[in-house]
Amino acid sequence: MTRGLHTGAPVFDVRTYKLVPGAAPEFDRILRDEVLPLLHRADIRVVAYGISLVDGADYALIRSFPSLTRRNEQLEAFYGGEVWQTRFEERVLALIESFQVAVIATHADSHGADPA
Repeated sequence: MTRGLHTGAPVFDVRTYKLVPGAAPEFDRILRDEVLPLLHRADIRVVAYGISLVDGADYALIRSFPSLTRRNEQLEAFYGGEVWQTRFEERVLALIESFQVAVIATHADSHGADPA
């Protein structure tokens, strides 16, 4: 839902994944070695990623975008693209039990956070 959010404001896309038991090392390897270079080439900025320090079974991926509109366009192109569909979708989804996505506006004056 985007009610009340200016679609031109910078946003963070925060994804948390509940991984299949034992899948965290392989998920991390695929993301780090194979997917991050693709995200970089697609001009998608990754702010942070990694295995949860609390339980080792969850994973987080945080990306920033110049606007909600641009996020939607870039992610649609990335996940709808042939490379993701043919090389990664099946392999990566097999490692995920569930995931959640939160998209939040960035605020330069909020606890020292810098806009995207």
